[in-house]
Amino acid sequence: MIGLFGWLVTDIRNLRSEVRADIGALRGDVTALRERMAGMEALMLQSSASEEFGGP
Repeated sequence: MIGLFGWLVTDIRNLRSEVRADIGALRGDVTALRERMAGMEALMLQSSASEEFGGP
């Protein structure tokens, strides 16, 4: 029973490490998506402004 508990504790620790690594990777992906979205918003605003003022 004690051996099983020790195994379970170790397994939970490993799982936590994997989940933390996955969350870190997802945070990086979200940051990259935010940057891309900001670029798209800037292009849309620029395009809208040029159309509003009769630009090309």
